[in-house]
Amino acid sequence: MPDRVILTIGTRKGLFVAESAKGLPKKDSFFTIQRDAMDIDELKSPALYFGSTTGQLWIGRDGGEEWECLFDALPPIHNVKVAVV
Repeated sequence: MPDRVILTIGTRKGLFVAESAKGLPKKDSFFTIQRDAMDIDELKSPALYFGSTTGQLWIGRDGGEEWECLFDALPPIHNVKVAVV
């Protein structure tokens, strides 16, 4: 059985890649991320945010290279909007 890991998907030097990123669980993890549950802020060095239907809210920095779970016990997240004030 293949490992159950969370992967970030993107491009690197023009190539499509799927890899595990720092801060995301490394095994036995299942997330459902709905299309509207992702957003990016408008800071000089933007961060990406996503929420899962299992109630976790994550922030990705450095182009998604490093992730941190901001909240781990919220109700299911179906929509994420970020505002800079």
